[in-house]
Amino acid sequence: FVPVNELIQKFGWQVEELHVERGRLDEVFRTITREVA
Repeated sequence: FVPVNELIQKFGWQVEELHVERGRLDEVFRTITREVA
């Protein structure tokens, strides 16, 4: 999480939780790139 933590500190983001879900990147990519009907 080091690169993520560095960005959080740099931009002063208020982060309460951070989760890693392994094996879901393809599903997340499809969700954010699908066409809205």
